[in-house]
Amino acid sequence: MLCIPVKEFLLWKKKQLSKGGDKQSFAFLIECIGGISKDHLNLLILNPENKIYLKKNLDHLETIWHDHLFNSSPIQYLCGLTFWRDLKLNISEKVLIPRSETELIVDIVFKLFGNKSQKILFAELGTGSGAISIALALAYPLSDGIATDIDQDALK
Repeated sequence: MLCIPVKEFLLWKKKQLSKGGDKQSFAFLIECIGGISKDHLNLLILNPENKIYLKKNLDHLETIWHDHLFNSSPIQYLCGLTFWRDLKLNISEKVLIPRSETELIVDIVFKLFGNKSQKILFAELGTGSGAISIALALAYPLSDGIATDIDQDALK
């Protein structure tokens, strides 16, 4: 881990955000790659004399932020993961980033089948990240499911 003064980090953060982008995407990058949670990030200003520990150096984080801003690359692809519902999913450019609208599919299943102790059988064609199947498997642990995709890279 890399130890740097909070003051230095806050100046760097200000510089990065002045280039463009939104605070939410920046916080996502710092949490996923830098190892600092959004809550901790917001509290840093209270103790600028302290030090923080980063998983990656500022140059590495800046390179990713630059790619996000100037190549219009979604921050989730650059970080290799996304958060969806209560899941942390590994993703790549070979799959779609699960959207909040995708949650409706899972919500519909919950409404239709309700009781999570019952056994259901589900199939997800074109699973991509596997978000729907993972959510259903966790909610219905007695169930059987099939998640498949024609793209071998997506399955990886």
